[in-house]
Amino acid sequence: MPQHPSGLTPAPPPSPAAAASAQRTPLLLSLGARLVAFCVVLVLLTASCLMWFAHKDTIVSLRGAQRRTLDNVLYLLERELMTAHKEALLAKVEAVEEVKASLIQAAAVAANALQESPKTASGVSPELVFWREHAPNPTLNIDFFRWNGADLPKNILNDAPFPAAFLPVALSLLADGEGDFALERKSDSTQGQDANLAWLLRKGDILIVSSRSLQEVEKAGDQRMQRVAERFSALVDEVQIQQSGFAAVLDNEGNMVHGPADAYIPQKLRTTLAAGVFSGAARRMMVLPGKPDTEERAGHDDDETLYLLAHFQPLHWNIVLAAPLREMEAPAVQVVAGQLWISVLVMSGGIILGLIFAVRLSGPVRRLARMARALPEQDMLTLDIQALVHALPLRRRDEVGELARSFRYMAEALSDNVRELVASTARHERMEKELTVARDIQYGMVPVSFPVCDDVNMHAVMLTAREVGGDFYDLFLLDAEHLCFVIGDVSDKSMPAALFMSMTATMTRSILQGGNVTPDEALRRINNGLAENNPRNMFVTLCIGILNRRSGELLWASAGHMPPIRINSAGAFALPQTGNMVAGIMADMPYKLMRDELKAGEVLFLYTDGVSEARNKERGLFGESSLLQCLSTTGAVAPQELVEAVLEAVRVYALDVEQSDDITIMAIRRTADAHASGRSTSSA
Repeated sequence: MPQHPSGLTPAPPPSPAAAASAQRTPLLLSLGARLVAFCVVLVLLTASCLMWFAHKDTIVSLRGAQRRTLDNVLYLLERELMTAHKEALLAKVEAVEEVKASLIQAAAVAANALQESPKTASGVSPELVFWREHAPNPTLNIDFFRWNGADLPKNILNDAPFPAAFLPVALSLLADGEGDFALERKSDSTQGQDANLAWLLRKGDILIVSSRSLQEVEKAGDQRMQRVAERFSALVDEVQIQQSGFAAVLDNEGNMVHGPADAYIPQKLRTTLAAGVFSGAARRMMVLPGKPDTEERAGHDDDETLYLLAHFQPLHWNIVLAAPLREMEAPAVQVVAGQLWISVLVMSGGIILGLIFAVRLSGPVRRLARMARALPEQDMLTLDIQALVHALPLRRRDEVGELARSFRYMAEALSDNVRELVASTARHERMEKELTVARDIQYGMVPVSFPVCDDVNMHAVMLTAREVGGDFYDLFLLDAEHLCFVIGDVSDKSMPAALFMSMTATMTRSILQGGNVTPDEALRRINNGLAENNPRNMFVTLCIGILNRRSGELLWASAGHMPPIRINSAGAFALPQTGNMVAGIMADMPYKLMRDELKAGEVLFLYTDGVSEARNKERGLFGESSLLQCLSTTGAVAPQELVEAVLEAVRVYALDVEQSDDITIMAIRRTADAHASGRSTSSA
């Protein structure tokens, strides 16, 4: 297949048979037919849902409205009964208050008569007797009793005894007071017919008792309550609820006090009232089976009746309003029937409009489909957009026009993206090649094969976090007895760090191989060389050491790098070193030379911060303590085995977390010892 000048291979055009098959669409599967079917189904479903919800909502709303109406009627009846009963009670209270006032007035007149009558030895004068028998109010009874507080009061006009019911009031007057009311009832009196209300007035050792029977007051109150009941019954008779509903008054036993003769009171309602469930409650609602029209309809849900009850505690009455649910829902059924005809007309119009809309929509959409099928066959690098979209309905202002304009934008964007992709791919390939070359050059600057010595084994590895990195190491022989090792870490990453690293590595090897130079002097020269031309203020941490393979003498100097670690049979320990400035920042910085001895069987371990700062999913660091524990566990084994053990420990700790920093590890193991004894010292 011929190649495109851009290097990309265009897609092969479809065969004529496949293109014709793709263009032919069965009638029943066309967009117009589907839109019509969708509109019909949508209208039918919508109408069905609307009818169902309308029926339910109408019934619920109508029930609620009628329930509120019944609540208002029940409230008005309850308020009317309460008002009439309150008026009757107030009239009775006023009558009692009048009796009390007459008793007080009569006792005061009797006291004046007692004071003005001539005094005798017995205290009884004919004038007082005459006044009592001819008192101005014949309904009142006035008696005079002498009482010294020791015995029972004694009537000074006749032998009538002092009523025992008045004795507590008399005692209270003896203690403190002049007058108070007392009530006397006979033991066989249950309704107050024989009750006497008395006013006791104390004048010295004389008790004046003015009393009056309450029988007339009780009769007047009963007559008023009877008129209240008659007036309320007439009001209940005027209440009309639906066709067969009713209003009635029941007692607490469920018996009819007043209401229609044919009113149906369910036995459950009577039982509930007799059980005292509504005692003390304001209002209750119950839905119970009503009286069925026929025996076959007994127990049907649509024969249920709504009962609203209000309890009137003073008379032990229960006001009941009954409304059959079927009659309450009858207007809703009529409303839904009217809505059904309207829905049928709306559905018919919707189907016709849907057909018209489907026909108008399917044509432009088919043209868009043909354009979409033709687009993959075009060469996107030489595509003429205007020639491709000239037949599209770009001027329409509806969704079809927006779709056509979106198609044109897609074609233009796709063409631009393909061109950009071709250019970007070419640039990416060039960059990949350059990075590959840079990686090869960088790895070529660090040794992959190490000096072969019979008394020293060594191994090192470098893993960059990106294509190129800033870590490096070096191992080489200065002469027959001295092995030089270098490890460093540049502050930055990627290409700038790689360039700075290559410059540092080249300068380091040149200085160390140029003559007899100690590690501290080498660091000083390297620092001056890097700081001389460092516009980005980059720096590098370095550790340079020289090991005498024969004697085990170890000289090293550090420029801000992690201290070397000694591994022997006792464990792993970091060698002591003083903190020095990193290299490359400031010239003429002093560096301290450290001295130690690497004995036979011991391993010197060096690393960069990519090991100790490796992170896991919880962003935790591997740390120097974990590194020392790993080295202690592994022991002073062969350098390659030790390096692989540390790398494995870091991989297990980090798991699937991407490496964030370069990792460089070096291990040197001394196998022979020409000088058995040694002492660690340090000198400037």
